[in-house]
Amino acid sequence: MSDKYSDKETTRFGRPRKMQALPANLMSHYVYLVQCADATLYTGYAKDVQQRIAVHNTGKGARYTRTRLPVTLLASWHFPTQSSALKREYQIKQLTRQQKLALIACHRSEQTTEVTLSVPKL
Repeated sequence: MSDKYSDKETTRFGRPRKMQALPANLMSHYVYLVQCADATLYTGYAKDVQQRIAVHNTGKGARYTRTRLPVTLLASWHFPTQSSALKREYQIKQLTRQQKLALIACHRSEQTTEVTLSVPKL
């Protein structure tokens, strides 16, 4: 028996239909590091980093960043699961400022290496 309500956004009782969950391999989980206007560093978790940075810069992000606008993205890391991303976020938050800056420098050098390796040699 086909459901005559299947193409609608609500059930026959007026409740919103549940969205189908995306497969785990299509989910994106990120940890990001930003620099605030006062040069302090903030670490956070997001599913969409660019959108999250925009939210921070509108003053509706984390309480910490609201009074330190604007924020600038320094680095972000992709993780396969929310659990692994949140664990890494916690680890980064435990680092000192100098250790975070070293982590960012390492991340940037890895990105530069990847770009260099992908350029075809003539």
